[in-house]
Amino acid sequence: MPRPSKYVSRSDLGWGSSPADQANPRSGLVIHYDSADQNLAGKNHSACLTYWRNTRDFHTGPSRGWADIGYCVDAETEILTEHGWRNFREIARGDLVRTLDHATGRSRWQPLTAVNVFPSVPRALIAMEGPGHSSLTTDHHRWPVERGSAAGTPTREWATSGSLRPRDRITLSAPGHAPPSEPKWPDPLVELVARSCAISGPDVGTAPDGVPSPVPGEITEQAPDGVPTHAFLSSLTDPQLDLFLASVSAVAGTGTDTLTTPCAATAESLLFAAVLAGRAAVLREEGVGYRLALLGRDRIAPEGLTVTRERHDGPVWCPTTPDGTWLARRRGTVYFTGNSFMACPHGYVLEGRGLYRAQAAQPGGNTSHYSCTLATGPSDPITPEQINAVRALRQWLMEPDTSIAGTVVGHRDFIATSCPGDKAYALVRNGGFAQAPDDTEGDDMPRHRRFEKDGDQALRPGDWASLAFDRRHDGETGEFYALVGVDEKDGAYYDVSVGVVLSGVSPGAEVQIRATEYEPDGDDGWRIARNRPQDSPVHKGGQAHLTYTWKGNLAAGRRVRIRVAQFGDVEAKVVSATADVFYWPR
Repeated sequence: MPRPSKYVSRSDLGWGSSPADQANPRSGLVIHYDSADQNLAGKNHSACLTYWRNTRDFHTGPSRGWADIGYCVDAETEILTEHGWRNFREIARGDLVRTLDHATGRSRWQPLTAVNVFPSVPRALIAMEGPGHSSLTTDHHRWPVERGSAAGTPTREWATSGSLRPRDRITLSAPGHAPPSEPKWPDPLVELVARSCAISGPDVGTAPDGVPSPVPGEITEQAPDGVPTHAFLSSLTDPQLDLFLASVSAVAGTGTDTLTTPCAATAESLLFAAVLAGRAAVLREEGVGYRLALLGRDRIAPEGLTVTRERHDGPVWCPTTPDGTWLARRRGTVYFTGNSFMACPHGYVLEGRGLYRAQAAQPGGNTSHYSCTLATGPSDPITPEQINAVRALRQWLMEPDTSIAGTVVGHRDFIATSCPGDKAYALVRNGGFAQAPDDTEGDDMPRHRRFEKDGDQALRPGDWASLAFDRRHDGETGEFYALVGVDEKDGAYYDVSVGVVLSGVSPGAEVQIRATEYEPDGDDGWRIARNRPQDSPVHKGGQAHLTYTWKGNLAAGRRVRIRVAQFGDVEAKVVSATADVFYWPR
């Protein structure tokens, strides 16, 4: 049997390898409990993770003296967000960051699910330095790599800083997962914004090929002070991104693949454009300006780098993302790297000291048995899920690699104690924990809502309006604005798909749709907390059909609405809409 799918490892929790002595327990599994009631069965699973972390904090604190090793990268390493590069102090859960889908080799935006920071203690980190790369990481920091195979075709693998092979290929850049397919802006405007960027101003002269030049206001709207906005760059198609970089190079380049600028903000925008275009790049400050070098390769191997051990006394940190990857920058070099954790909010088996380590819970059996606590007190219920988790853990530990005996005993079988409590010990005695696990251990299913809208809703030109749905899948009717968050007070992960039909749209008018998160304004009302990326098609007139999807991480106390705007000459209206929402409450 493979490792239980509902398993939260030490690295999932942000912990390094256990400093406990090596051991090879073979005699079975020992069941424990907590001496005080915890009522975890009546709480969200996040309370289980908090309990486990607090338990470890006690053992790693001054009373026990274990070292907190920590995982990932140094504080000099930054992460790319939708608003630019940020250090770990400037990001928060829910921020959109660039990640790599290691299965497909394409990049995309995903929400941060956690920012994990470890305190400043002396550590020995692995430094890798060379042309096009600079990293400083812990031994167990993960990397998505391509590795040569006997068949000749590279395979996608995971490696740690300590296990990287000389010819493993680290990804420096990757094409986008779903770039815009239809141009939002005409190519002449893209070229003129690029020229404005190159000379740091809107006075760029006439457009190419005799096309009338946009007025400076149109340029400065997309590139204030000659700095293209991230929103403008994100809306460009792949050919337009190439056109943008080529146009900048024609004015500010010292070679085909080298761009220079005296402005730091402009340099950051150029690097952002290169990332979106799937181009590997290095940004350096030189003299009184900045130099962006577009590299001719998108991979780099450790064999071409200088790898050393370096003492580090500062903090280390690591983000958590759904892909398990993120785009990092250090000393001007950019590369995709990995998380040290894969957080599962619905796991039931939480790793303590881990495999092949001496235990600390049962004197006389710490090197012969593995231990498992139910984290229950004398009066707490033992749920069917807990029982099944112990069964799955036992069966996994009986696999050939660890090969424990199938025996399950209680803490009181070693010393005089009430542990693991009468309820758990009854299951030890009657073989309840020693049965085969059932199929309830599979993935948790999301909850679902559907909203429909049949009544008309007016849309004045240029005004954003929150969609008011008329009815819900359970038969309730009324005005429903919030799709997620009304009942999910502690927040939720969500996946929203919306279809909207408009009528009366002016020919050539742009229509925009987006998800928006709201928070209480402190005066019994609501205010915008965060706008999510928008879709903005242009319609030839009459009826407009929009579809929009978004996945997000909703913070506690917030709500999600869908907003629509149209920029025609006359009032239009929404005539129908449908929204399907899948969500996972926290």
